[in-house]
Amino acid sequence: MRSRLKCYISSNLSAVENMTVAETLNLLVQMGYSPQLRYRQAKDGNVLLYALLKHEHVEPEMLANTDYLGNELDALAEVIQPPDALRKT
Repeated sequence: MRSRLKCYISSNLSAVENMTVAETLNLLVQMGYSPQLRYRQAKDGNVLLYALLKHEHVEPEMLANTDYLGNELDALAEVIQPPDALRKT
């Protein structure tokens, strides 16, 4: 049995510059997401707030043969600035 890979999209709400956290969350809901809030403590001790937008288990071939979730990430990058506040893994 082959293992599936985790694939997710998240937004570092602490890094979004063009709107408040509340505005960002509202926009994500309007775009059809159900953001799940997460936090992470950085090495410097700061706490970063994230919104987990999508978390899936996929076959490795899907990631190798396509730009899986690329269109979703592009759509998010059009409205959330800077784009590096978004993460796809």
